[in-house]
Amino acid sequence: MAVNPTDPPNVIVSQTGAVTGVHYSLQGGASGSFGDSSVFMDLVPCDPANPLCGPGGYWSYDLFTDPTHAFDPEGNLYFAAIGFDFLRDPLNGTYVWKGNACGKGQALGNPSDDRCFPIDGFAAVIHDNFAHPMDQDATPWLSSGWLPGDPGKSQVAAVWTTSQFGCGPGGSDLCSQPGFISRSTDGGVTWTRPMEVTGQAPFCVGGDAFTGRPTDAHACNLDEWIHHVIAPDGSIYVVWLNYNTPTLVNQLLFRRSTDSGATWSRVYRVADAVSLEPWSLPGHEIPNCTMFARCLPPNGWLVNNVPFIGVTETGDELAVTWADFRNGGPCSTEPHTGLPVTPCANYNEDVFISTSSDRGTTWSAPKLVTAAQGLTAQWHLTCAENPNECGLLGDYQGLAYANGRVSLAWADTRGRGFNAPEQDVYFATLAAPR
Repeated sequence: MAVNPTDPPNVIVSQTGAVTGVHYSLQGGASGSFGDSSVFMDLVPCDPANPLCGPGGYWSYDLFTDPTHAFDPEGNLYFAAIGFDFLRDPLNGTYVWKGNACGKGQALGNPSDDRCFPIDGFAAVIHDNFAHPMDQDATPWLSSGWLPGDPGKSQVAAVWTTSQFGCGPGGSDLCSQPGFISRSTDGGVTWTRPMEVTGQAPFCVGGDAFTGRPTDAHACNLDEWIHHVIAPDGSIYVVWLNYNTPTLVNQLLFRRSTDSGATWSRVYRVADAVSLEPWSLPGHEIPNCTMFARCLPPNGWLVNNVPFIGVTETGDELAVTWADFRNGGPCSTEPHTGLPVTPCANYNEDVFISTSSDRGTTWSAPKLVTAAQGLTAQWHLTCAENPNECGLLGDYQGLAYANGRVSLAWADTRGRGFNAPEQDVYFATLAAPR
């Protein structure tokens, strides 16, 4: 979710599903104040020179997923999502729509349409995979802020990961999954060529395991859940979860750019991501958990150690938060794969924070945030605690701070008198403690 920096009562919550777009409020999220602004055009532009592109240079996707949004400093809203096909082909890409400041999120359209209620519903392309149709974009994230050295001009940046295929004996296996960044300085109309931002580092190993290229030995190219923020001075700070480690314990990595993405720092290591949660494997199935995934009993919650990064309003301190299993277990070991499986001594997934006061060069030791919550997963209620919430609570939750108030958005499955719990989007706001 996001709060309009030029008009704090203007609150935005985005989703895909029943609505692909945003829910907007002009009254600070008051009960009954939310309206819907949907993406009303499923056609996206593509290169007509590519034989996979549809007639006239447009393509129609089956669905959009992985929503993200951001307000720029001038109150313009950007909404991005992954377009993908699951019935016909593997084509996909990352696309963006814009709600102009005067519309306050009540309508989305092409970034070049400057009307308060745009009538051009076509998305702008951040990146697509028509040239490499087996590749798959995932989990984009938008952020916006001022340009460095030009406080009168804003920038918006998108980050995402791309699963790149084409390796192995048959030429169809996964090669790598690096993270990328693309920026726009003209209100989302055009975007820079995607740059691989996850880089190389001596503490990244096995980058050549699938590519077979010796130069990739220390590439940080098995990545997920990339996230970024733009500081008040226009610096871009990026954090992500990386799997290029010699053990099952993964790592959180970081890079920065102080010149609008022209150059980047080396890769810094924030902390371990202790991903030793139990796997659901044949013979060791976890109820309500997808096979070959990590989940926490008793509800089967999927866990993924997603990092988020924030920066203070003065720009002098960074913070990264995530959840991991360092205080959980130990679990049993599946003898053939060496992966942790149930039963475990406990299923304690805790939330941690690490901070930096030198722009990400060094990071504090992880600090436990959820110390008083007991030996349980910290972000979901169990069936015993609330039987009406034994369902998926969404992949994302949102939080924003503005004018002394903290606003939250989330999905949950509390019963509303139907035959089974139904997942809906909820919103709450409260005064920030002082």
